[in-house]
Amino acid sequence: MISHDLHTLSDLCTQLAVLADRRLVAAGTLEEIRASRHPFVRRYFHGKRAQRTFKGEA
Repeated sequence: MISHDLHTLSDLCTQLAVLADRRLVAAGTLEEIRASRHPFVRRYFHGKRAQRTFKGEA
């Protein structure tokens, strides 16, 4: 499944892969992805939209 929707990713996926810079930059569980230090991953999974999506989560 391919999705840019954080709610869908959070609700349905147990494993994720993140593509950026024309390559795979992170793979694993949502928690593992959110721990990535890659700049794109940091912006996407910790930005304002992500903060609303993951509100109340660690």
